[in-house]
Amino acid sequence: MMAGSSIKSSLSHSCNMLTTVPDLFTCLSPAAEKADRLDYTDILNRYKEQFPVPVNGTQITRMENLWGGLHSNYSSYILAFNEVKLSGAIIEGPRIGVCAASAELKDTILQSSAHGCPSDFGIGKGQQFATCAGSGGSNGGQGGYGGLESDVKKHQDVCKQHKTEAYLYGIDSKYEGSGGASGTTNSPLGGAGGGIIRIQILNGMNLNRS
Repeated sequence: MMAGSSIKSSLSHSCNMLTTVPDLFTCLSPAAEKADRLDYTDILNRYKEQFPVPVNGTQITRMENLWGGLHSNYSSYILAFNEVKLSGAIIEGPRIGVCAASAELKDTILQSSAHGCPSDFGIGKGQQFATCAGSGGSNGGQGGYGGLESDVKKHQDVCKQHKTEAYLYGIDSKYEGSGGASGTTNSPLGGAGGGIIRIQILNGMNLNRS
């Protein structure tokens, strides 16, 4: 992908709040060894390990069978058996995945900011309470306090207690950043949380900016 190349998901937001949803697809096993290229069969087997129940009843026998499952995991997914080269490209969406034997990214933007959970959604969504303006949504860090809409100290003290806890899931992350509270009932004024970007490279990745 050269300068001017752009991939923008038609999906603006994604927001998983269900514990029963499988973790996002990981194309490489933790035990994978360095090689010049990814192995076709290994990719298929890795998928079947993580998603033993076929999507739409389709048995996973060819790479084409992965597309349905990848689409339900990611809004944009780039898979290269050898090297992926992105130069001056922009990829934007709620869930972006990159999988390759090696990668070179130059002057390239992978953008999922504000593509996660919208206002008032997410497992760490911002909180609304009485005279407190909506608090920020949590994700890898704790959401910030909302503004204080009262001069009464006891009201202010209550507002400072309403921060939702952070949630961390390491490499198995499947929850987007939560949205901030609207602060006004049924008025989505809070900001959206961030999406998910997962990059898996077998050998090495070169990042540079001119």
